Amino acid sequence: QENGADIVKLYYCENFEEVREGIQVPLVMAGGKKLPGELEALTMAYNACQDGIDGVDMGRNIFQADDPEIMIRAVRAVVHEGKTPEEALVLARLEVPPALPEKYLSSKRLKQERSGAER
Repeated sequence: QENGADIVKLYYCENFEEVREGIQVPLVMAGGKKLPGELEALTMAYNACQDGIDGVDMGRNIFQADDPEIMIRAVRAVVHEGKTPEEALVLARLEVPPALPEKYLSSKRLKQERSGAER
C-alpha cells in the first residue's frame, strides 16, 4: 500500500490479481509499449479488468492504432461494458459516433466541411 496515494498506476504483469489484493485505492493499468495489434492491446486491457483493475491509461496503443477512434471505442467497450476484445472491435467498427458540437471542432477544415454539409 502506497502511503497517502489516492490512485496507483502500474503495468499489467503476471499474478496481477495478487497485486490488486494488496492495494486499497483505485488501480489503473498503464498502457505500456505499443503492441503489434489492436487485439493484443484490448486483450491486455480485458485481462487486467478480469483481474480487478479500476481503469486503463493507454496512449500509444490508441493514438498509433490504424484507426484511433475505433480503438478508443473498443477500449471503452472492454473497460466499461465488459465486452471481450473481439466483441469490442466488432461493436466499435459498427458504432456510429455522435456528431460533435461545433465548439469541439478545432480544425478549420472540419468547420468548413461541417458548414458546407449543412447548406
